[in-house]
Amino acid sequence: MTAFVREHETEPLLGLPERLPQGERLLWQGTPQTRLMARYVFHFHKICLWFSVIALWRLLANKQATGSWSVDLLHTPVLALTLALVIVSLLAWLYSRSTIYTLTNRRIVMRFGLAVPITMNLPFSQIISADAAQRGSADSGNIAFSVSADARVSHWILWPNARPWHWFSAQPMLCCIADLEKVSALLSEALAESANDAKESAVALNSPVPHNSDAPRNPDVQLTDPVGVTQMQEA
Repeated sequence: MTAFVREHETEPLLGLPERLPQGERLLWQGTPQTRLMARYVFHFHKICLWFSVIALWRLLANKQATGSWSVDLLHTPVLALTLALVIVSLLAWLYSRSTIYTLTNRRIVMRFGLAVPITMNLPFSQIISADAAQRGSADSGNIAFSVSADARVSHWILWPNARPWHWFSAQPMLCCIADLEKVSALLSEALAESANDAKESAVALNSPVPHNSDAPRNPDVQLTDPVGVTQMQEA
């Protein structure tokens, strides 16, 4: 089961609720980019467009009614736009500052949250597939994960670290990260290594039993191929 920890003020390692166990290695750590969060999570550009349309509509309505292009009518839309953009920018900065993504050779750890900080552990064994999507610059974007049913993750708890439009089948997501290609490569290698280790363990468990032994054979264990990071249109 995916583990949620609500208190991590005494983190032994940044972004982690405890020290890594023996054999687990830190591969990468990162945070969302504030600029990309403002644009793609809090829709900075769409807010600008919305208030621009309102301001233009008021100007045209006033021109038709009075014949004057009065700028006094723009005071309210401009003030509202300024306030909205300040709030959006502040939220994007706070969320990016409070979020840390950690990739190890065994799991993904996501530490996030403002009022109620949460740490989510996502073991590789619960990841079905991983999909990457570019956002902003050529090497920035999202990596979303399809997870098994026993992960029990909630879209509303994960947001904004959740793939959009997947409310009932929540997909955890590394949101607006830099070095997308590098992180995708590291993740693919780690997932492949984890899958190979699982196969080797299964082979060891299902090794032939000597003829003179009364111990029963273990049934064959069906394992899927190593999970890789694929490209997706939307994340």
